[in-house]
Amino acid sequence: MELLVSEFPGQYGKVENFILEAGYSKEDIPSLIDRTVGRDNKTDFLYKGKHRQEHDKLYRKKK
Repeated sequence: MELLVSEFPGQYGKVENFILEAGYSKEDIPSLIDRTVGRDNKTDFLYKGKHRQEHDKLYRKKK
């Protein structure tokens, strides 16, 4: 994941394609991101839709 993020910064579609080719399903992607790279400035683009909303709620609670 770190390599994908560094090779394709801001390009969710390309990262997603590689993950899907590796045998993961779309449902597996959010947990894979959380387990491997987590959310920071470099990986923020990976957080989309409902997955992003859930994490935004967690960030607000921590403050």
